Amino acid sequence: SDILRLWVSSVNYQEDIRCNDEIIGRTQDAYRKIRNTLRYLLGNIDDFNPAADAVGYEQMTQIDRWAMQQLQRLIRDVDHAYDEFTFHRVFSLVYNFCTVEMSSIYMDVLKDRMYCERADGPKRRSGQTAMWRILDCLVRMLAPVLVHTTEEAWAAIKHKSQDLPSVHLAALPTVDPSIDVESEAPRWDRLMTIRDQVLRALETLRAEKTIASNQEASVTIDANAADAGLLRDFGSESFAALCIVSEVHLVESSDETAVSARKSPHPKCARCWNYWPSVGRNPNHPELCRRCADVTAAG
Repeated sequence: SDILRLWVSSVNYQEDIRCNDEIIGRTQDAYRKIRNTLRYLLGNIDDFNPAADAVGYEQMTQIDRWAMQQLQRLIRDVDHAYDEFTFHRVFSLVYNFCTVEMSSIYMDVLKDRMYCERADGPKRRSGQTAMWRILDCLVRMLAPVLVHTTEEAWAAIKHKSQDLPSVHLAALPTVDPSIDVESEAPRWDRLMTIRDQVLRALETLRAEKTIASNQEASVTIDANAADAGLLRDFGSESFAALCIVSEVHLVESSDETAVSARKSPHPKCARCWNYWPSVGRNPNHPELCRRCADVTAAG
């Protein structure tokens, strides 16, 4: 029944209303994408208690702060769409958020941190804080549309933002005024543009069968002064994580920013599967990178 509700909410009533098997099939695919996003978020916060483990916004990693900024934009736009009774706009906004910002970027980047960092480490807790807030807001925003799915998800959240028995008793989320979205937007737009250049270079390597995954690649960025400053401020390791590559080398030049990629010369970590220079340097764990050796030693 939620799939039919999603189809109804996706209809623009100013246009002709059509319904056939193909349209219902596309709606089913959209529903599955949204539901899988909720399931991923739920699965990764199972050991997270916000009262004890939450990380403040300023202490979050940069990509987690980006996710929180995108969430504020979504809340703002969805709230406006509900005020205007444009329910097809609500569907479009949430679907695009789950497909682009979450699935194509954020959740892909988070996998390494969630599975390989120390369970109670600050980087993992930072990601869990962002995911808990995103899940909480998504469920409340979707409640008027996906009534049964959101009720099921609300029941599965161990630590709710509002101690209520039903999501349909909870208020819609509001924008957090302490999170600066607009001033950060140009910086992130440029970082994502450079990331797209990196991904195109990696696609060429995959087409040539030089690499099978992004983790096998080592990337060199010949950047102009402005981009070099931006990437230095962001951090090479952080940008490598954003692109899911083994390493990023930054070279400043006066020309237009260009990206090249090659297969990493470093060995593969047996635990996280990253190709990092530190693999093999720990005599007690020669098959692991420095991070994984430290996490393993800590138990």
